[in-house]
Amino acid sequence: MTSPRWRHLALAVMALAALGAVTMSTAAAASTEGTLSGTTIKGDVVTTLLSLPPSTVGQVDRSTVTATVGGRDVDVEMVAVAARSRAVVLLVDTSGSMRSGGLEGAKRAARVLAQQLPADVRLGVVSFSDRPRVLVRPTTDRAVAERAIDGLVARGETSLYDGVIAAVKAAGTDGDRRLLLLSDGGDTVSGASLDQAVRSLGSVTLDAVAFRTDESQSSVLRSLASAGHGRVATASTSTALTGAFADTAAEIASQVQLRVRVPSGVTGSVPLVVTAAVGDGTVTARTVLQLLHGAAPVPGTVNAAGLRTHQIRTSVMVATPWPLIASAFAVVLVSVLLISAPLLEGTSKKRTRQLELYSLQGRRGTALPVAGPSTGLVVEAAQGLVQRTGKEASSALRLDRAGMALRPAEWLVLQVTIALGTGVVLALLGRSVWLLLLGIVLGLVVTEVYLRIKVRRRLRSFERQLPDVLNLVASSLTTGFSLHQSLDAVAQDATDPISTELFRALAETRIGADLTDALDRLAERMDSENMRWTTMAIRIQQQVGGNLAETLRTTSATLREREQLRRMVRGLSAEGRLSAYILIGMPIGIFCYMLLTNGDYISLLWTTFLGWVMLALAFVGMVVGSFWMSRVVRVEV
Repeated sequence: MTSPRWRHLALAVMALAALGAVTMSTAAAASTEGTLSGTTIKGDVVTTLLSLPPSTVGQVDRSTVTATVGGRDVDVEMVAVAARSRAVVLLVDTSGSMRSGGLEGAKRAARVLAQQLPADVRLGVVSFSDRPRVLVRPTTDRAVAERAIDGLVARGETSLYDGVIAAVKAAGTDGDRRLLLLSDGGDTVSGASLDQAVRSLGSVTLDAVAFRTDESQSSVLRSLASAGHGRVATASTSTALTGAFADTAAEIASQVQLRVRVPSGVTGSVPLVVTAAVGDGTVTARTVLQLLHGAAPVPGTVNAAGLRTHQIRTSVMVATPWPLIASAFAVVLVSVLLISAPLLEGTSKKRTRQLELYSLQGRRGTALPVAGPSTGLVVEAAQGLVQRTGKEASSALRLDRAGMALRPAEWLVLQVTIALGTGVVLALLGRSVWLLLLGIVLGLVVTEVYLRIKVRRRLRSFERQLPDVLNLVASSLTTGFSLHQSLDAVAQDATDPISTELFRALAETRIGADLTDALDRLAERMDSENMRWTTMAIRIQQQVGGNLAETLRTTSATLREREQLRRMVRGLSAEGRLSAYILIGMPIGIFCYMLLTNGDYISLLWTTFLGWVMLALAFVGMVVGSFWMSRVVRVEV
């Protein structure tokens, strides 16, 4: 049997354990969690908003508020919350699933929220059904917000994720921002995903009220509330909705702005703990600060313990996707180098390497290095594609006119590589598949425009050089040179593009071609009407005789006068061309500006039938206007 002494000891231990359990449960019940939001750091001063639980509103003794940073006690200064520094956006589900009594209850609850919020808190209203609609941007005018609430109508599908993103944009970027979401969580038509909606929240607090319907998906609302450092309340009646909204208003009304100074020597990841006495217990709010030199706060996250963690932006490279962009650019650059390695060879080296294949030097010894398998396969595939389209000859002519030593297949590979690289960079910047497609189209358009500009500049340069070259040829003929010798002498002293083209024409004569035929092909290759006239004059002189030098001088003088007249006309029409550029670019510029500053307003152009009609008419009008203005300022000489 157990001795009385051991029995008494066991009873004493059990009594102590029971007393400890009661004490711990009492302490746990008396300790309540608050939240810290809108935390900013300037130098060594931390400013934050302390939000008290609705159950403790009016019970907190503000004189008992204390704080510690990194375990060290710091003085707490309570200051008035800055006017208009807080914004609440009411995000209401107005889809058809809310029709059966849910929306009417939401309206009543929203009116209570509008009436009980502090007067300096800005209130906005966003609804979402088939698409999100920003009805009222955050404002202190409660009458405007209440009129928007009264006009809510339930119909259509549910674009919850798009609605969250639109509400975050409407909330702005400054101050303490909070979303109050009422929905059943059943998204059906959003263009964005749940991950995109979560990423858009950033430092915005999101509290969700889950209304029970047949399409309820509380897990979605919990994910959003977790990312937005808020809570989820469940309501199945209008009374419960009103209570949830009233609790949010009371919590916001009880917010206290605190200012503490970080002790010297405290750096790194440190906790900020704020406590205050409430009745017989305490309210405790915690956050984790990353204190680094020259840092500035960025949106926070919630750790496993439910504590809000505010990270610190230590550099631009950490807070932006520039490392990913740089990596993508490096990958694209390496791809360009690997795929287009043969394209980067000098023209002379490429021609020498090709000729060596037909010489004894190129056939003895070890094989000549060639492009790798991947390069060969890519270029061969592009070559087959170009041949099937039937545009190989025209593409080769354009590249020739641009002075680019590339084959059509090589140019196609380069175009596709640049387009893919542009798409990857834009997709990383905007994190959207649509931006990937836009980047690919943009890359193809830019490379095409580049080729056209290069062709046009080279042809114009040829036309400007031609009169001077004809004068030099005429002078050489006067000294006793033949036409062939004169052209060769001039080609050696002239600059590109006319020197390159004359050398090509002379090279044709060395393998048996007639000089005038070679010059005809030069004129066709450079699409030069002036060169055609010059060749015609040379051909006529060869057939009927005469002074070729004098003929070339006359031709040169005529071409020079035409060029002077063309420049004068271009100068006189400069004002008209500038007006055309402004009139064409102004609608596009205004559209882009509105898209960045007021996307919801401009989105009516592609979300409504009337908007599509207006876009079509605007496009047709701009095309017709551009063509008409180009004809007006264009003068043929």
